[in-house]
Amino acid sequence: MGSMKTALFWKLLERGGAKGLRLLIQIVLARILAPEEFGLLAILLVFVSLSDILILGGLGASLLRMPNVQRVDYSTAFWLSGAFSLVAFIALSLLSPSIASFYAQPDLLLPLIVLALQFFPLSFNSVQVAKTTRDLNTKPIFIGVISAELLAGVVALVLAYCGLGLWSLVVQQLLSAVATCLFTATLVRWRPYFEFSWDSARELLSFGYKVMLTDLLNNSASSLYTMAIGKVFSPAQLGFYSQGQKYPLAISEVLTGALTPVLLAGFAEKRHRARDEFMTSTRQAARFTSILLAPATAFCILFASDIVSLLLTDKWLPCVPIFQLYCVASLSRSLTLIARQGIMATGNARDPLLIAMLKLVSSLALFGIVVLMGGSLILITAVWVCACVIEQGATMVSARKSFGYKISVQCFDILPGMASSFSGLALALVAQSFGFHALVSALAFAIGCLSLSILALKGRR
Repeated sequence: MGSMKTALFWKLLERGGAKGLRLLIQIVLARILAPEEFGLLAILLVFVSLSDILILGGLGASLLRMPNVQRVDYSTAFWLSGAFSLVAFIALSLLSPSIASFYAQPDLLLPLIVLALQFFPLSFNSVQVAKTTRDLNTKPIFIGVISAELLAGVVALVLAYCGLGLWSLVVQQLLSAVATCLFTATLVRWRPYFEFSWDSARELLSFGYKVMLTDLLNNSASSLYTMAIGKVFSPAQLGFYSQGQKYPLAISEVLTGALTPVLLAGFAEKRHRARDEFMTSTRQAARFTSILLAPATAFCILFASDIVSLLLTDKWLPCVPIFQLYCVASLSRSLTLIARQGIMATGNARDPLLIAMLKLVSSLALFGIVVLMGGSLILITAVWVCACVIEQGATMVSARKSFGYKISVQCFDILPGMASSFSGLALALVAQSFGFHALVSALAFAIGCLSLSILALKGRR
C-alpha cells in the first residue's frame, strides 16, 4: 500500500508520459495524413467512446469508493464489464452498416468493427486500474501504459508511411488498448476468479450506474456535437475540429486524469475521518489545478497560431480558433472535475447526474439556435464553451451544498492561477505591441506568471 502523494506522482507520470507520447505520435501523423482521415477517425471514436462508458458502467469508481473491497468484488466487476463488452461489441457490429450509410462513408464499416474489439481489453484493464489506484500503487499502470503507447505509436507511424491512412489510426487505438492490458497484467498481481456475487453486483451498480449515466450524459453532448459536425460539415472540417479540441483537452487530461481517480480513493478514505481534512484535500487539488492549468491555457491561447504552425504545419491553421476556444473549455472542465470528485466522495452521485443533464440540455439548445441561425464551426465551438461554464457554475453550487465548500472560497482557491495567467498575458501583449519576436513575448509571459506565483506563495506563508 503506497501513499497518496506517491500514487499521484506515478499517475501524473503515466498521464503525462502517455499523453506526451500519444501527442508526439499524433503530431507526426498529422504531418503525414490528411485532415479527412482524422475526421473519419473522430466519427468512429464517437460511437466507441460512448460504448466504453456503457461497458465500464462506473464500476471502477464504485470499486474506489467501496469501504472494504474483497476478492469477489473485483471478480464480479470484471465479469460484469466483460458481459457489457460483449453486448456492446455485438450491438455496434450490427449498427455499423447503418452508421456508414448515415455518413455516406462505406469505408467506415470495417474499421468501426475492428476498433470495437478494444472493448474487451479495456474492461479487463479498468479493474487493474481500480485495484492499483485503490492500493495507491500506480507505478505498474505507468509502466504498462507507457510501453503500450510506444509500441502502438511506432506501429502506427510505420503503417502511415506505408500509405494505410485511416487504418494506421485505427490500429494505433486498438493496439494501445490490447498492449496496455497485457503489459499491466505482467506487473499487477491480480487475476479474475470464477466467482460472482449478486450482492456485490448490486452494490457496484447502485453507485456505478449513476457515475455511468453522468459520464454518458457529459460525453453525449460532446459526441452529438461531433456527430452533427460530421453530418453537416465535410470530413476535412471535422478533422480541423477534432485536432483543435485534441491538444487543449490533452493538457487538462494529463492533470485531471491523474488527479481524479487518486482523489476519489483518497477523498473516500478521508471522508470517514474528518471534515476539515477532506476539505483541505479538495482545496489543495483545486489550487494545484488552477496554478498549473490557468497559465498553460493562457499561453496556448496567446500563441495558438505559432503552436499549430510549428507542430502541425500550416495546413492545420484553420483549427486555430477552435484550439483557442477549447483551451477555455478544458480549463473549466478540469476545475469542474476536481469539485465533482469531492461531491461523489460524499456519496452524492445524484447532483453530478443532474448537472450532466443540465449541460446536455443547455448545450443542445444553444447548438440548435446556432445551427438555425446558420452559425459557423467556430460559433458552434463557442456554444460548447458556454455549456462548460454553465456546468462549472452548477458544480460549484453542488459542492457548497454537499460538503460546505463555499462558492467564495472556491473562487479564492482558483484566484492565484488566474491572476498569474493574466499577469503573464499582460507582459506578453506589451512585448508584442512593441514588435518583439514571439520568443521574447513567450519569455515575458513566463516572467509575468512566475513573478506573481512567487509573490502569492510568499503571501501564503
